[in-house]
Amino acid sequence: MLLTLDPSSIEDYRRFCAVKRLPSYRIRGRQAWFPDEYAHLVGIETKHAAPIDYKPTEFLFDYQRDISRLAINKRKFAVFADCGLGKTLIMAEFCRNALQALPGSKRVLIISPL
Repeated sequence: MLLTLDPSSIEDYRRFCAVKRLPSYRIRGRQAWFPDEYAHLVGIETKHAAPIDYKPTEFLFDYQRDISRLAINKRKFAVFADCGLGKTLIMAEFCRNALQALPGSKRVLIISPL
C-alpha cells in the first residue's frame, strides 16, 4: 500500500509513526509503502474480497490443497516449494479456479521459466 503523507498534518504524523512500527516498510520523501496486510495496523480500512468457495480436486495432497486455497484467496501468490512437491499441480489448480471466475470469452495464460 502506498500512502502520500502531508508533513503539516498531525494525523499524517501519527500514521507515519504507525508505519515506522511495522515489520516491513519503505519511506521515500513523502511517500510510505508497506504491505497491504498491515493496513489495519496503520488505521486504514481496506476492502477484502469475499473468500472464494474452493472445491479441491481429489488427487491433491493436503499441503497442495492448502497452498492452492491460500493462493486462490490471496489472488496472487508465489510458491517456493522444493523439487517434486507439486508446484505444477498447485499452479494448474489456481488456473482452473481463475478460469471459472473469468467470463466465458477470457482465457488463462501460463508463463513459466525453464
